[in-house]
Formats: sequence, structure tokens, C-alpha cells
Amino acid sequence: MKKNYLIGIGGTGARVIESAVYLCAAGYGPDNLTVFLIDPDSGNGNLDRTKTVIKRYQECRKKLGGFCDPRSGKIFKTDIKIPGTKKEDEQLVWGIFTADAKDGDATKLNNMLGYNIMKDQAPGLSQVVDLLFTKEELDSQLTEGFRGHPSIGALTMSSAINEDKVFDKEPWKTFMKDVEMMTNANDIGVFLVGSIFGGTGAAGVPTFAHKSILKENPKAKIGELSKIALGGALVLPYFSYDKDPANEKKEKDAGKIFAKVEEFALATKAALSFYNEKELGFDQVYFIGDSSAYSVGGFATGKGEQKNNAHYIEIVTALSSFDFFSQPVTTKDKIQKKHFIASRKDDSISWDSFPVGRTSDDLTKQGDLKKSLISMTILSYSFLSYLTWCLKNEKDTEVQNAAWYNTLFRKFKNTDKDIFGAGNQENIKNNFVPFFKNYLYWLDSISSLHESGAAGSSEKIRLLKNNFLPTESPDNEDAPLPFEGFQASIIGNLVKERSQDMTMQDYIHKYINPTSQSLPDKDKKEAIEKVVELFCTASLRFCEDNHSVKKDDNNGKKN
Repeated sequence: MKKNYLIGIGGTGARVIESAVYLCAAGYGPDNLTVFLIDPDSGNGNLDRTKTVIKRYQECRKKLGGFCDPRSGKIFKTDIKIPGTKKEDEQLVWGIFTADAKDGDATKLNNMLGYNIMKDQAPGLSQVVDLLFTKEELDSQLTEGFRGHPSIGALTMSSAINEDKVFDKEPWKTFMKDVEMMTNANDIGVFLVGSIFGGTGAAGVPTFAHKSILKENPKAKIGELSKIALGGALVLPYFSYDKDPANEKKEKDAGKIFAKVEEFALATKAALSFYNEKELGFDQVYFIGDSSAYSVGGFATGKGEQKNNAHYIEIVTALSSFDFFSQPVTTKDKIQKKHFIASRKDDSISWDSFPVGRTSDDLTKQGDLKKSLISMTILSYSFLSYLTWCLKNEKDTEVQNAAWYNTLFRKFKNTDKDIFGAGNQENIKNNFVPFFKNYLYWLDSISSLHESGAAGSSEKIRLLKNNFLPTESPDNEDAPLPFEGFQASIIGNLVKERSQDMTMQDYIHKYINPTSQSLPDKDKKEAIEKVVELFCTASLRFCEDNHSVKKDDNNGKKN
């Protein structure tokens, strides 16, 4: 079976993988996906967020059993893996520097270049270095990222690849093992993602896209062909951040270098010119950007403070990788190269705006994507607002008299198939509740994008109706949701698209209870799989009845 590798480089790469995971959770993604990240800034807040969502995705999928089967599942279908031959060897992030490198002199550019020795022994060469790099660049701590300086990043990565036997260590070790196991051309799809207006992505994409590194690596060659089909997304400027002159001055006075919004366009022009001259091994490449430049939060130079809001361009970029992975594999000829353009009709963003393919035959996928995301939104909301309330109020008459409870769980009371059992409640609390909560925060942050310095959300982003989530950070997972319960919830009022103003109570009676009667093999399934399938199937039926999506025979509906 063809294997798919999605490699995110830098902060943008991490956020694209975050979006890819949420898309897979909604049931829209390839059957298998191995992911890892390249970033020297191991404490980056975006990186931590992506690590967490992958881990939770894997835990949720593990609890759902056969419901995640790619042939029939509706959510969590994609088998997402992290490289590593054993669980304890799994490595999500290649940090470029060796494990024993500390945030000290060893990881400063001047020491990597041997600058002080050079000044004594080869002063002419040190003068060339002085022409190429400023004092701030030479003194910058590279374990905090390359901060809009791809020349530094490219030098650092190339040195690490050539000197550190990178392919003998995780995550590259597992990747190369998979390459060696393959026997046909293009058996492994590799997709590189990074921005070209920053530092790490702009340095990493051309470094690993060079023919000699992956595409024409001796272990990947089959005659004149390669086992690797190499794709990539070069992400052009698409966001801004809220200016913070005082903090920027503080960082500058401390001698730190960082990317600046006003330099994004110039950096992009220089990067594209540079890429055009290099022997890159891409079979297919996507250029993705957005001129609206909505703000993704406040200014931060890196480390834990860098936690940008999600952006719809990251969804588009994740979808470009899925499009690449879905292309038919050819074993006799080189992969076909095509040129195409996708753009939205105007400057608004709706559920129908996301490009999902390259031909008219792919238009049905757009409806599938819309259905997947909206139904996952309804599932997450109803699960968090109603089911969590039920789990805290087991003895309430509302729960005891509920048709879904009596149909699916009453006969299993005090067994491991009882949804109110301590083990099942713990799994729901530790895995599904935080995952669904963060999914809603992810979508809500996209819907809440705004112009830099402006108050309020943009009216042009028409995904979710705003202000139904708390303003606190989703990192505070113990913070109560304002809609927990069911009496006041209006579930038909979540999506910025015409729908019924249906209360949660009406939703339970019209969708949850009837769906419980029709679940297949309901007595054979584990409690968590059964309750998630119940809420998932009900949300799909609600979506079919209230939004412009195709009805699915598997839900007991006619097309």
C-alpha cells in the first residue's frame, strides 16, 4: 500500500499539520498519514499545540475500534502515525541540532562557523562572513528558530544533514526504512510544507526538496525513477499579527532578530527567485497564499509565547497535501506534471470556498468536505453540551428517561459496557472532551480572524457564528464551556449558514433518540464506540437535513 508522509517545516508547517489532523478527525483525509515536524525551536507554542492534537487524535481513534475503518468509518478514519520503530522510539520533531546541544554558545551561528578561529587564522574569510551576516545574526540563538533569516537556516540544516548522519536517527530513520521496503516508483508520497517568507520553512523546503536529499537519494532510486513522489506547498504571505511596538523594541534591544510583517513580500520575492535557480526535485508543487492578511494574534519571537491563531489558509494547504496523496500512482513513467490555478470568487470565506481537487470531477469532494466539517462541529457541540452534562447527572430523570440511554445502555448497567462506568467516563474526560473542545476552538479561531489592529471578527469569514466559546485560551482545559447543559443550547445556531433554530432538547428528540434505534450491532460494541457513533450519526443526519450536502445511504437516507 502506498505510504503518505506529511512533513511540516517551521511554525506554518506545524499549523498546517494541526489543520490536517482536524480534517482527518472529521473524516476527510487519506487512509494513512505519517507526520513529523522540522523546527529548531522545540519550545514553540504552535509546535506544542500540534503535538497535543496528534496525541489526542491517536488516543480517540484507539477507543473507537471498527468505527474508524477507512472503508466504512465516518470520523478518525486516517491512521496517523509518528515515525519510530517502537512506541518509545517515536520522534515527532527533528530539531536539527543534536540532543546534547544546549541553548549556549554551541548553537550560535558564530560558533557554528568557527568565526573566532577564522578571525585569527583566516581574517580574509572572516571579513566575507562580516559582509554576509550582521553581529545580531552571528550572536543569535538558533535553537529559538531562524526568525525570517532563511540563509542562516539553510546553512544550519545543510550542515546537520551532512555531518550528523541525520538519516540514521528518528524521525528520518523510519522514513528511510519505509523507502527501502518499497519496490515500485512513487510508492511513497512525500509532501513538504513551509512558508517561504519566514526563516525555518524558507530554509527547509529547498534544502529537503533538492534532488540529492530525497528524490534522488540512492536508497530511493529505481533505475531512472524514484520510489518517492515528491510534492510540496510553498506558503506565500497570508497573515499578519497585531503590532506591539514596545515588545518589538524590547526584543530588538536584547539583540534578537525576528521576522517582520512589512518584510514578508520582499522575503517572498527573494525566496521565489532563489527557488527558481535551484535543482529542486518536486514532482508537483502548490503555491498558496492570501492577500487579506488577517491577524493571527499578538507579536512573539518564538518559544512558548508563539501561539498563533489558526487560519483558513492552513486548511487549504492541508487539503493540497490530500490532493497530492490522492493522485494515481504510476510505476512506469515519471509522475505527470500539471499547472492549474484555484481561487475563490470574492474575498469572503464560506464552507464552499475550500479547493479540494483539480478537475470538475472533484467538485463532489467539496460537498463531502463541507458535510464532514459541519457535522463534526455539530458532533463536538452536542457531545460537549449534552453528553458531558448527562455524565455528571446520571440520576437525573432527563437521563434515566432518555430513549437513547434505555435503548443502548440500561441493560449494561454496572458493566464495562455502561457509559456511566468510571473507566468510560475517565476516557471520555481525558480524550474526547479535550479533543472536541480544541476542535471547536480551532474552527472558532478561524472564524474570529480580524484585520490587524481592528476590533471584532471579520464579517467576510462565514463559517461559525461567533461568541459561543469562552474567550479564555483552550489551553485551560478545565475552564467550563458556556453552553454545557442542554436547556438553553440552540444547536441550529452554530453555523453561518441558514439552519433551523433548533434547541438541544428538540435535537435530542428528533435526531439522538431515533438514531439510537437504528445503530447496527449496538449490543456488540464497546460503550465509547457506541456513544460516539450515536452522536456522529445524528450529527450527519442533522447536517443532511439542514445544509446543502448530499445524503448518505449509510445513514438510512435516500439520495
